[in-house]
Amino acid sequence: MTKYICIIITLATFVTDSWALTVKHYSLEGLSKDSPFIVRAKCTAIAFGNESGIEKKIYRFEIHEVIKGNFGKKNIELKVLKNAEKLRLVPSIEISDEAVLFLSATLKIKGITQGYLKLHEDIKTKKRLTSYENTSYTYEALKKIITSYTQ
Repeated sequence: MTKYICIIITLATFVTDSWALTVKHYSLEGLSKDSPFIVRAKCTAIAFGNESGIEKKIYRFEIHEVIKGNFGKKNIELKVLKNAEKLRLVPSIEISDEAVLFLSATLKIKGITQGYLKLHEDIKTKKRLTSYENTSYTYEALKKIITSYTQ
């Protein structure tokens, strides 16, 4: 058992190239306050690369709206281990997915998957929805909550 835990911890440390690996559990308030940048973005491309012999999966996001921080970029790339998604160390991301990204100062997602809130469109209301800790929010309501925490 100890051997498997060591292997998982070792693999998880490689993921931190783009996802800030934290054991800390964030409340929505804590996540909002601890993230210098919060943006709404859309995944526009997924590619694969190799850095120092390590295969990476590269997600390219187009920034659609800045919710928090002085964020001057129009695009960002997040790099993870090629198979990190299968290990559930990062969220499942597809091209055209829209999400709220809680970013660190080094533009890494906060938490393992906590800082990636995927937006879905409600078929009936056409509103964008997401959830955090088993609570659903419209995007507009989430934005108001984040803003209230960060003022």
